[in-house]
Amino acid sequence: MDTKIGAILTAAILTPLILLSACQPADVDKEKGQVIAPQSADVQSADTLVKAQGASDIYQDYLHRDVRDDIFYFVLPDRFYNGNSKNDNGSLTHEVSAGGLDLTHPRGFHGGDINGIEQKLDYLQNLGITAIWMTPLLRNKAIQPDGIAHHGYWIVDFTEIDPHFGSNADLTQLINAAHQRGIKVFFDIITNHTADVIKYKECHQASGEFIAPNTHCEYKSLDQLAKGDSYTPFIPEGQTEVKVPSWLNDPRYYHNQGDSTFKGESSLNGDFTGLDDLNTADPAVLSGMIEIYQNLIKEFKPDGFRIDTVKHVDLSFWQTFSPEIVNFAKAQGIPQFHVFGEVYAPDPKVLSLYTTEGKLPSVLDFAFQQAAADIFYRKKSPELAQQLFAQDSLYQDHDSQADLLMTFLGNHDMKPYRSFY
Repeated sequence: MDTKIGAILTAAILTPLILLSACQPADVDKEKGQVIAPQSADVQSADTLVKAQGASDIYQDYLHRDVRDDIFYFVLPDRFYNGNSKNDNGSLTHEVSAGGLDLTHPRGFHGGDINGIEQKLDYLQNLGITAIWMTPLLRNKAIQPDGIAHHGYWIVDFTEIDPHFGSNADLTQLINAAHQRGIKVFFDIITNHTADVIKYKECHQASGEFIAPNTHCEYKSLDQLAKGDSYTPFIPEGQTEVKVPSWLNDPRYYHNQGDSTFKGESSLNGDFTGLDDLNTADPAVLSGMIEIYQNLIKEFKPDGFRIDTVKHVDLSFWQTFSPEIVNFAKAQGIPQFHVFGEVYAPDPKVLSLYTTEGKLPSVLDFAFQQAAADIFYRKKSPELAQQLFAQDSLYQDHDSQADLLMTFLGNHDMKPYRSFY
């Protein structure tokens, strides 16, 4: 084996590893109407990998286990296993969080839930994984014009588990059961935005529908705002109090500048495909989000957070948020609480900005993912690995370093591994 290619494989083993993803379309049991877990054809090989690392006691003392010894299983709960068919249609009391079940449609709810994950803990442990990272579980706006919230990223209530996935008690039970096995549980969290509730008079009807022929609200720059060219935000009747905590219902805590083009300033200030973009430079938003996630740590005792859309949030936000969250978790008796962010960029100079100046302990290693794809799938030179590892020092500071980066080969925002970008 080429020693440089071998170095990539070694790096994948010695850093936190995202081993598998359960967010690809799962098989459906048509008689029971259930989404069933993938078959365990790879169980033996994964278990052999763990044993080969001398990790027979890896499940001992999960509370103090270094995250660099963990192998993560990334799971989109709705696509994993239906443990309780009674919750398939979501809320019975909140209309905004009800409906969307459609086993025939790739964007519908398919019924997977927290109970289903708990029922498959034997399967997961036999794979050799030591940590579960789930997509967001908090209560969503179930149906929006562009789809259905089976993924969990359209939150309206930051205190309650989405009824499609179960209850707060179900999540506590899952975490306790996982911890008894020595398996950690990580939450996927969002601070950048909420569900799409706020509308603009300039491009929406009173009902919230677009004024034809509009299909989106064009982004208005800071320069336009300074000249008085701005949107007039409003909340359609019946939706003025749908968000929890209540401060999230006030448009003044949002940018209200229209849809992001994902370039320039709009990457920070624009609505992410219509989702209400929080003004994360506002001290009230910062303190509110810190309180939200401290409360979740206190209630559920997770082992860490994966943070969504990090580069779309003001950098100063992370400088306070991350240390506050980590220190609070440690005070709650979680000494190895770990935070890693999603910074969708393949450049170590960009990634390391958030682990150093941004004070995040770690980020997903998109640079490693690209190097691995370039070498193994695009047949480029293995020298790319050497060039990547030569930049490891960029991540070094008092609370972060290169071997804390989260190594993966593909995720839910990318094409399947057989056809890398």
